Amino acid sequence: MDETACRTLLCFDLSNAAGFHAQLTGILAGLAFTSIVLILQSSTLSGRGAEAGLLSFSSALISLLIAAFLYGTAAGEERLAGRLAILVFLAGAASAVAVLELFYGLTWLVRAGGFPNATEMMARMSALVIPLITFVYLAITALNHISISTGRDAVGSSVSVFMSLLTLLLVLVLLLVQLLWAAEKLGRLALWCASRLGPEPWLSLVSVGVALAAGIGGGIILQLEPTITAPDWLIGAIMTMWFGFDCVVVLLVRAIDTEAKPRQLPDPEPALSSRDVVDYGLKH
Repeated sequence: MDETACRTLLCFDLSNAAGFHAQLTGILAGLAFTSIVLILQSSTLSGRGAEAGLLSFSSALISLLIAAFLYGTAAGEERLAGRLAILVFLAGAASAVAVLELFYGLTWLVRAGGFPNATEMMARMSALVIPLITFVYLAITALNHISISTGRDAVGSSVSVFMSLLTLLLVLVLLLVQLLWAAEKLGRLALWCASRLGPEPWLSLVSVGVALAAGIGGGIILQLEPTITAPDWLIGAIMTMWFGFDCVVVLLVRAIDTEAKPRQLPDPEPALSSRDVVDYGLKH
């Protein structure tokens, strides 16, 4: 047997990597819990920013705990088959939504601290970088599932082309947001989206809902055969919904930066001097 040959189609041990991912998500869960305690004990952080940050870190904590459980369960799989790949994908979805929540809450905390310039930089990072990273991670995880479950190279398949187009479209959207970041119309759109959805509770509820769905789905998958596979159309539908979710998150984060900046009021007219008053009286 050739020792240099890969044992799997991916040349990547998902089961072994899942154990390290479980440790990482556990560490992030600890950081989220610590942030919650610090907010509750802080005497300087208060108001809407602190409340939004508290909700975001709380939902991130729940999502990370579920992701750690799913990754740990995947690490115990004996066969490199479809069930393992599905568990890793579900764990990736729970951890990705938690990372989005962590940076969303961090942006609110920076705003609550009264740092407008830092708020803009953190908002740009949370809106333009983190959604793209999480989307690409989920797309790669989905392609891994296709390769493992079908035994064929996912690169060049219809699902691969579809997700590549979605990724390219997301990049174009983020570039457009970056170019129009200071535009007043984009700020109004972001504020309208935030006012319609109710940014803090809506995003937290969706994040916890995604994590709970992943956890319940993982529990059901464990009762099935190791060789079970998910259809390509289902993966494509999930990634499409995730694309829309990322776009909404971008607008909600942009709304934080818009609200953090003071509105420019028109300059008041200069007060009339006593001489001007006398001259006005003589003329009339």
